[in-house]
Amino acid sequence: MTRTIAAIAVGMFAVAAGGVIDRAAVAEAAAKDIMVGRYVVARVRVPAAGYSVEKRAEIVRGRVLTILSDASLTPDTIAKAVTVRKSGTDRALYVGKNLFFTITPADAQATHATVDQLAKMWADNLRAALPKTKPRPKPESAAESQ
Repeated sequence: MTRTIAAIAVGMFAVAAGGVIDRAAVAEAAAKDIMVGRYVVARVRVPAAGYSVEKRAEIVRGRVLTILSDASLTPDTIAKAVTVRKSGTDRALYVGKNLFFTITPADAQATHATVDQLAKMWADNLRAALPKTKPRPKPESAAESQ
């Protein structure tokens, strides 16, 4: 009888532990990469502000297009334009006047980092990727001849 109870307890523990691992694997599989060109600069892992992971990623991908098409940002100036601003417990990551991402405590927790650490990491990723991806403007003489 004692062995039966012990076997059931071990089995229940294995199922519970497996459930935790499975949820973590599912959450990671549901994560959405934010790409700038061929570079992953951020990864959306959790929902926030009523938006699903997929919807947040879709919004941020649209912001990447806005940033890349902003004529005031050039490959030479874009790295300096990446800034992090405090917004309560969140951090807002901007490129020039364009919001890129709002990093929440839940985002940081999902990556096992602080909000400031995650903001710095993503800002550094943007500073590295954007100048390599942002098209250089055509010289005016070349643009006029076309």
